[in-house]
Amino acid sequence: SGGGRKIIRVEVTLDGGQSWHLVEDGNVTHPPNTPTAAGKYWGWCMWTITVPTADLLKAENVACRAWDAAMNTQPKELTWNVMGMLNNPWFTAASHA
Repeated sequence: SGGGRKIIRVEVTLDGGQSWHLVEDGNVTHPPNTPTAAGKYWGWCMWTITVPTADLLKAENVACRAWDAAMNTQPKELTWNVMGMLNNPWFTAASHA
């Protein structure tokens, strides 16, 4: 999330972004001691989701994207940014069945 904004939504796709599974609100948690005294949410949030096993077995990869409180979301492809962190796209894990 840019600017330390809170993550308010996480989605998972098993088909390259054609459809998305929404992580339920109660399954997204933020690190202890957040927000900071300045009201910022720095650091990773954790989440869990249950998806149909049959869909997971058919998936070539699994990707997730997050949305912050300003409704910013992660792009599918890597985008250069001035901070040089280069870690802003969907996180994707390939299946090696």
